[in-house]
Amino acid sequence: MTSLEELYIYHCKNLSSLPNMDQTHHFQYLVVYDCPALYARYNKETGPDWSKIAHIPYCKIDEDDDDDNDDDDHDDEEFMMMMKMMIE
Repeated sequence: MTSLEELYIYHCKNLSSLPNMDQTHHFQYLVVYDCPALYARYNKETGPDWSKIAHIPYCKIDEDDDDDNDDDDHDDEEFMMMMKMMIE
């Protein structure tokens, strides 16, 4: 995966770790949304493995704010809005 520059991971509730993303890789963008295990492990404030991805220039790890809401269409709309904002 050394030539991969962008990685977007969305709604992977059971995904618990990321592949090796050391500084020999050319990642520029990492976006993780609605992946609770990844959020716990890699978020900037308290994630024990934040240091493994801290070198990525644009790194956004977000929780799903609507835990009670199973409306996947709503989640998809939020995700698409987030992607559009990031691209602009």
